[in-house]
Amino acid sequence: MRFPARLPASLLPTSPQSISFSAAVGGRLSASRIRELSNSQRDLSLPATAANAPIPIAYGNPSVDGTRRIFAVGSISGDLVLGVAWCFGEIEEVSKIYINDEVAPGGVTLTHYTGTTSQGVDPTLASAITAYADDMILSTPDGDIGIAYTVLRIPSGQISSLSSIRGIIKGRKVYDERITSTVYSDNTALCVADFISNPIF
Repeated sequence: MRFPARLPASLLPTSPQSISFSAAVGGRLSASRIRELSNSQRDLSLPATAANAPIPIAYGNPSVDGTRRIFAVGSISGDLVLGVAWCFGEIEEVSKIYINDEVAPGGVTLTHYTGTTSQGVDPTLASAITAYADDMILSTPDGDIGIAYTVLRIPSGQISSLSSIRGIIKGRKVYDERITSTVYSDNTALCVADFISNPIF
């Protein structure tokens, strides 16, 4: 099935703070191309999204705005299908999703990916978008890194407009030498050590 040329008018953002989906609709960017299109190692972004949104590194329990990081838009039987990138992985989990500042309503199907380097292609996106085959794993000269993301399938008529998507993230797993393991932690020292020692960042 081919994805729509544009979002239905009823779902377009209405407030001035809302983003334009024009850059995301009809487009997607493979994780392998993100690296090629970035200006520098610290400027990794998703050019197919609104405002070429940068990919954050999430430690602890942050609230992450996904509105500007919608990287894929499609439809299945009239349902809206969105791919929303959150941050570099591997994270512990996506704890909660908010649509228009309210918890995602029942009926919305959410499939979360934690940004592992072994995650596969999402079958919902593959069904909604012709030839979609991206596993959201970024290959760099310094190694591979996954991008944590969520696929939302929103039934037709479930929401009247789409002005924001936000996720509560239980952030990046870090190496803890005290237990010789890589685990979720909000310990500042461990998070800083992870950031400065990671050659990809």
